[in-house]
Amino acid sequence: MNDYRSKRPRIDILEELRQQGRFYEFFFIAWGIVEMRADECILKAYGLSSQDPKSDPLLELNVDRKLKILRDLDVLPADAYEVVNQFKKKRNHLVHRGALFIHGLSEPEKEEIMDIGMHAADAMHELARTSVR
Repeated sequence: MNDYRSKRPRIDILEELRQQGRFYEFFFIAWGIVEMRADECILKAYGLSSQDPKSDPLLELNVDRKLKILRDLDVLPADAYEVVNQFKKKRNHLVHRGALFIHGLSEPEKEEIMDIGMHAADAMHELARTSVR
């Protein structure tokens, strides 16, 4: 996936953090983008505002469930779902083991995670841009 960086449509905070070697910040911001865009897109799919109390059950779902709903509604393409799911698995492996296990990663492992994270964030940005309004 290393050639993906050269195909990005824009340089943003993720690219800057990556260039500066700030893996921790990159990791958490990329995941924040995935979560934020999942919320935004699921609300769009159901025609709800975050201010509407009817949106609460959707917003309370975990990210995995939101992504599956978006996929099942044919809002989230299969390739985007797959890359976001890869990033989610990497994230969960590092975060949900009782402590954060990032400090023991090698540089190639960090690069792989950043490639996937960047691709996942871009996929969610694109979904938000193109999903039904």
